[in-house]
Amino acid sequence: MTKLRIGGPSALGAVELKRVQTQLTVNLDKEQALLDFVQQTLPPPGTKSGVPTPDGMKILQAEMDNPKSLVDWTRFASLREGGAEAFKKAHGAFTAACEVEGAVIELNRALPKIGTLDTSQEVGRFLLSEARYQYQARLEILERVDRVVQMVEAAPDAPGVAAFPKAELNALRNQLQLDLEDLLYAHGPEVKKPRRTFDAGFGNYKPAPPKPKYLDPTPAAQLPARVALTPGEVTDLKDAAKGLERLLKSPGLEAKILAFAERQGNAEPQLIKMLGAFALLVDEATTAPDYRYVQGHSLPDRAHYRARFHAKPSSRNDTSRQVLFEALAKVMDAKDPVAVGEKVVVEHFLREVGFTAAEIKNSKASFASISRALEDEAFLPLRYLNEYEIRYQYKSVSQEMEQLFRKVTTAFVEGRFEEWKANQPAAEWQLRSLTPEGRAAWHAPLETQREIKDSKGQPVVLKTHEARGFERLWVTKNHTGSHGFDHPIGTPCLLAYLTNPRTEAIIVEDPRWPQHAGRMYMRLLERPNGKPVMFVEGMAKDNEYPCQTDAEAALLNHAILKAKAIGAELVISGYAESTVKALGLKTELKHAWQSRFVLTPTPLVEATVAFGPHDWVHTSDSECSPNRDPYHYLGD
Repeated sequence: MTKLRIGGPSALGAVELKRVQTQLTVNLDKEQALLDFVQQTLPPPGTKSGVPTPDGMKILQAEMDNPKSLVDWTRFASLREGGAEAFKKAHGAFTAACEVEGAVIELNRALPKIGTLDTSQEVGRFLLSEARYQYQARLEILERVDRVVQMVEAAPDAPGVAAFPKAELNALRNQLQLDLEDLLYAHGPEVKKPRRTFDAGFGNYKPAPPKPKYLDPTPAAQLPARVALTPGEVTDLKDAAKGLERLLKSPGLEAKILAFAERQGNAEPQLIKMLGAFALLVDEATTAPDYRYVQGHSLPDRAHYRARFHAKPSSRNDTSRQVLFEALAKVMDAKDPVAVGEKVVVEHFLREVGFTAAEIKNSKASFASISRALEDEAFLPLRYLNEYEIRYQYKSVSQEMEQLFRKVTTAFVEGRFEEWKANQPAAEWQLRSLTPEGRAAWHAPLETQREIKDSKGQPVVLKTHEARGFERLWVTKNHTGSHGFDHPIGTPCLLAYLTNPRTEAIIVEDPRWPQHAGRMYMRLLERPNGKPVMFVEGMAKDNEYPCQTDAEAALLNHAILKAKAIGAELVISGYAESTVKALGLKTELKHAWQSRFVLTPTPLVEATVAFGPHDWVHTSDSECSPNRDPYHYLGD
């Protein structure tokens, strides 16, 4: 039995591609002022000509003669003497360096696909399936390495590229090639085939069937059927009692609860509310994973949780069922069952999501806030946040991260999350570019409507709003669930969204769809000169929702109104390019390296695929450019 000689990004030895990427960025930043002026000599993006324009040369000549110029022109005497052709060559060198930087960023993003793999000769079906995945992952990364090497060799004069550590790339290439040889030796030619799914009946390989395409949302065909209790199913006394009997697996309990309720006289409305919340709590606690031992158990969308696809029998579930059954018996024996029952629901909710006895005793959580948390499906996200295993790059700040998760949870269960987020110590710094009126508008959520036509020409009204309250916990559960609360890389992503006052999310709702159709992050940034910028990313739609363009158009219209309300420039990520063009918005496309923004410090974590590697510790100001050429909105 052998092991592959490469164990993922942490075992790459001398290959420090992250450092390479950082150094490239630093070198480019040093020459950014020059690059800005060189760019002004050229036609706008999208034109094929690279010849400097006469007007551009005049601008550049004036800057050369400016004694207060930001550029040390004595270092670039060849540009002064070389004229237009020299500037054309300089622009080409900078462009090449930017392209190399982008290729290295993409390579770094692909590296986590590599994993350690047992290459035993005893090849089982599941092992071969994983081996195929690892083989394809290494081929993909090898192609990216070769692309970077070719780009480096083709741009020897570009800033930062001359000193590029090609030896490290070659070391990575050699390791990858050895891995491919090991996989081929252990599994034979079969390992080169794409990974396939299994036949449910016989375990044989068979190609995955293509997904049907839908023009309109069709939940019954696209999503699994709901199993979880809904708040509407426990508003009736008999239904709540029936649900408790089923969930607590106690025959005859329904009749006992109804007889008990009959003895309470005029307390029925409050009693039903308490029993309904109790039933929702039992439903969650007896089906939830034990996240202390099950990490990264991520499902693609909210519907799969409502179908209880995450539910696996565990001793913790059994214990919760017994404890809650005994608690319900004490409630029914109490002199004031409503008051006791409300207290029991609060205490057991907090215990189930990870609070200690001392924390429960000192908590200011109320029955109203816990009841709302249960109705809004906050149980699973809150449990996971408090039982998340700190990993990867956050080991050095694990204590700070755990404390931040606890503060988030406490603010939610005490019903004061919005106030807590808006008044983070980081808020003063993050929102400093806004006027008092602009800051008030930033915190005030907008709602919009946009009418579209379905495939039969019938009108449908899409609605947008800004996420608030417990729905924030599910905002990142879009786009295959990889950014969701229970994904290893998604949990820090959610934490960054929940703790940064300058980051909010716009939600689009479709009346034909039972959950968020999609979301779009809006992030308040600054220009280096201090002017406010609202940057919006492309839409991350719900996994199976089919109407991408219509939904993204509704979100962009919302973003335009929001930017006007807060008095900020609107910049739209290049990820939304097709919708920007479909709407015919008046915009200016700029190169990514022309669009420099200040990313202000966070309480701990930042997360954005538009600017960074996904998520990272970010506690100081930094200037950055988006990963794709953005669109600058010019107004109506």
